[in-house]
Amino acid sequence: MSTINRTYLVRVTKEVQKLQTDLPPEITCWPEDEAQLDKFRAVMKGPPDSPYAGGKFTLSINLTSRYPHEPPKVNFITRIHHPNIDDNGRICLDILKSPPKGTWKSGFNMVSTLMSISSFTLQSQS
Repeated sequence: MSTINRTYLVRVTKEVQKLQTDLPPEITCWPEDEAQLDKFRAVMKGPPDSPYAGGKFTLSINLTSRYPHEPPKVNFITRIHHPNIDDNGRICLDILKSPPKGTWKSGFNMVSTLMSISSFTLQSQS
């Protein structure tokens, strides 16, 4: 992202702070470049009571200049076998798509997005 508008910068700066305080200990997320604040990495640990127990799964998060009005682009970098994740790590989840095909809302943030991805993908598939 070549230029960062002030509204975007304020929003994402607050979100970076929330990433440090509001995520559960099994999820971490950080900006790749604190000057740009458009690319993030996250690591999710597989829950002990799931098929992913003991695993660590890395994700890339890319924010566009239209964030939060459009969802972040989130992909698993670590290969994961899940019916809603393709071979390229793309996640099929409604909150990662803009309406009318998806349910993304500008009130969502990176914390809520990561929590949704974790509960949807890494929890027990029983």
